[in-house]
Amino acid sequence: MKKLILLLLFIPLVSFGQEYILMADKSFESTEFVEVGVSYESQDLNICFAKDDKHKYIVLSVKPSLDDYRIAGKLKLLLNNGEVIILANLSHRDFVNDRARAMFTISDKEFAKLKEKNIAEFRYSLRFMAFDLEDFSVKNNIDIPKLISSI
Repeated sequence: MKKLILLLLFIPLVSFGQEYILMADKSFESTEFVEVGVSYESQDLNICFAKDDKHKYIVLSVKPSLDDYRIAGKLKLLLNNGEVIILANLSHRDFVNDRARAMFTISDKEFAKLKEKNIAEFRYSLRFMAFDLEDFSVKNNIDIPKLISSI
């Protein structure tokens, strides 16, 4: 009986902090989504970090003004030391609950930089149907190294 009680007390400790995100048809271990800021058109930008057995990712989530917008192009990250990281590998794209989402692959080297330096600004693009890209810039309001320490 004592072992059962100890087991039941231990289960909640193991399950805390374990988040997952569904992109396309696959689940990824992730941090929770957090709002990093708002663009000039009042579009809130939420991000999370995710990983699978092979790669690490940053996932963007934004509520565009129209449903036909999709995140496209590259993601540019301005670090607080002036360095720029450009992520061009868009692994998955989705549109869920009126939000456009995109998953960009991060190399181990880039991930290590994000553990040391905070992101000052995010630059991403939205595409309306087949038209040109529109660029958006959002100042970061959160501590990225602290967020990714859990993944």
